[in-house]
Order: sequence, then structure tokens, then C-alpha cells
Amino acid sequence: MSDAPADRFGTAALRDAAVRAWRSSPTRLREDANLEEDHARGWYRDRVVVELAQNAADAAAAGTLRES
Repeated sequence: MSDAPADRFGTAALRDAAVRAWRSSPTRLREDANLEEDHARGWYRDRVVVELAQNAADAAAAGTLRES
């Protein structure tokens, strides 16, 4: 039995897919890195509230919101 925890969220598959995409397209790697940099610098901050509101509206429309 392995001591490694199970990959409950499938992150290994996601990571492998991202690495394959980056290896096949250096442009894609640069685009993704630029996006991460934008987020790190806070250029996305003006959209966060709008995105959260939209996510809440989408979840409500889908009936997936639960009472606490």
C-alpha cells in the first residue's frame, strides 16, 4: 500500500494536460504565464465582485445553492 494520498480531485490529470499543452505550444505557456502575472498584480481585482455575483447568479439559476 502506498503512503501517497489519493488524488481525490484529479489534479495529476489536470497538471499532465497543462504540461502537455505547454510543451506543444510555447505560445500557450507564455499566455498562461501572462494571465497569472495579471492576477498577481491585481489587474483582475476590478472584476472579482462582478465574477462572484455572476457565479452566484449562475448557481442560483441552476438550483445549486444551499442554505447554511
